[in-house]
Amino acid sequence: MSMQYPILFPYGEDGYHENITYRRCARLQAIKRKKSTMVEYFAYRLHDKADDFNTPMRCKRGTQAYVIDAYCCMEESRLSHYRSKTFQLKYRTTSFSEVSTMVHSGITEASDAGQQVILPSSYIGGGARYLYQNYLDSVALCRKYGCPDLFITFTSNSLWSEVTQALAIIPGQHSADRPDIINRVFHVKLHLFMDDIVKKKFFGPVTAVVYTIEFQKRGLPHVHIILWLDKSGPLTPADIDRLISAQLPDPSIDRVGYDAVAAFMMHGPCGDANPHCSCMVDGKCSKNYPKEYYEKTTILPNGHVRYARPKNDIIVAKNGISLDNWHVVPHNVDLLVKYEAHINVERVNRDGMEKYLFKYVAKGFDCSRVGLKRKRACAGTNEIHDYLECRCIAPNEAAWRLL
Repeated sequence: MSMQYPILFPYGEDGYHENITYRRCARLQAIKRKKSTMVEYFAYRLHDKADDFNTPMRCKRGTQAYVIDAYCCMEESRLSHYRSKTFQLKYRTTSFSEVSTMVHSGITEASDAGQQVILPSSYIGGGARYLYQNYLDSVALCRKYGCPDLFITFTSNSLWSEVTQALAIIPGQHSADRPDIINRVFHVKLHLFMDDIVKKKFFGPVTAVVYTIEFQKRGLPHVHIILWLDKSGPLTPADIDRLISAQLPDPSIDRVGYDAVAAFMMHGPCGDANPHCSCMVDGKCSKNYPKEYYEKTTILPNGHVRYARPKNDIIVAKNGISLDNWHVVPHNVDLLVKYEAHINVERVNRDGMEKYLFKYVAKGFDCSRVGLKRKRACAGTNEIHDYLECRCIAPNEAAWRLL
């Protein structure tokens, strides 16, 4: 790293190498491994210490590039194990149709069939087999506990007081310059959030939960949570009104709740008021906003929920445009006030939407790849090469995996 980023290592520090040993302490005797791993080293470096100036964490875009390269080094080290002949000789995979084609063409040796370089589901990071295994695990939960009840999206907030206080230590830093701080604060908030849901039973007794952490295009982490509640039947409109709201609170009664919804849960403005909004596709909002007014919550025959959005003349100004209950994203006011972030709470459609929901949370990172290749009967593509070819990562995601 000191050769790659000389400005980050002005004194020519060595960086990571395989002979870094642990500091001698009482608990060292209980650790079988005596040398530090690459992940442990970078996790140590991605942290401010009182007696260390820590130049790599004070260089803004240089810091982002450093974090990404550190993650790439760590991932390459792990993938080298799966590339080794010792591992690859154990496994081969192919479809039944390919085996049938090979047998008809005269190939009878099993060693000549199937994929020679695979990326197994044991590799945690976004490989196709790993994601598919997560999907199957979610479907198995659905088979045991039935259809899930709630789908929650919890997004981090770069303006959290913990983040701004940590950034204020070094003047001139922004949240994008310190992915380690963003991820650490979100990690703490997520644990508190899950404790409220599972242990403190905020929505009621929970029988099962599945969640996956993703990263937005701008790098901020967010989590998708699928929740199974312990109850005798599906949620009724009265239950939905108790857990979910899709309207602005009355500022004369709940000013704190009104400010939280106005800050985090208003969609748009989009449509004719802002045709260049990111949600606009072919002149229409892809999220189907604005909604219509409804006096009470109802469940439609197709399983969809129509949340209560009364016409009560409560509005909020956003970018100089007045928005009302038409533009409110479903939420829970108490969670908004406590965590000060975008928290979308939705009732799950019980009309055959479970598979789509599980595929959505286990889809992995967004990518697109187009190419042409010659079809061969005996050899398949290299799954590790394919994974790396379409892999893209933001500084926040790289820091998350290192920490």
